Amino acid sequence: MFDINNLSLFILSVFLLSVTPGPDMAYVVGQSIANGRRAGVISAAGVALGSCAHALASVVGLTALIAASPLMFTLVKYIGALYLIYLGGNLIWGTFGTARAEMGNDADVPEAAVHSRTVVGHEPPIKARQNQARESSLHTMWLETGS
Repeated sequence: MFDINNLSLFILSVFLLSVTPGPDMAYVVGQSIANGRRAGVISAAGVALGSCAHALASVVGLTALIAASPLMFTLVKYIGALYLIYLGGNLIWGTFGTARAEMGNDADVPEAAVHSRTVVGHEPPIKARQNQARESSLHTMWLETGS
């Protein structure tokens, strides 16, 4: 068991593990970059709240109960898996809704443009030139870096 001789080593280990960036730090940084400071602060608060909840469960003894009972462990594992599937499904369906909203309403587009896009199956010339310029610049970048 721990005695006073190992306390300084324990404190050093806890400190190093606390300051080492992990998946939660990557999540907070990703949210901050993608959605701004407010989303980053909310994400950091969520990560801290999750850590506090785990520490509280450990203090109360729920962690030991779940580790000792195979049934409880399996139940928590499946509930967590279902929750992750739920979150993933919402993310996927939300993406489809966003893509539909970005495409806009075809009623706003003149009928000739709709036919040129759907019947012929080609991109409008302006869009094609933009894509061609982007691909050309990426190709030039690839040649210059050699990667």
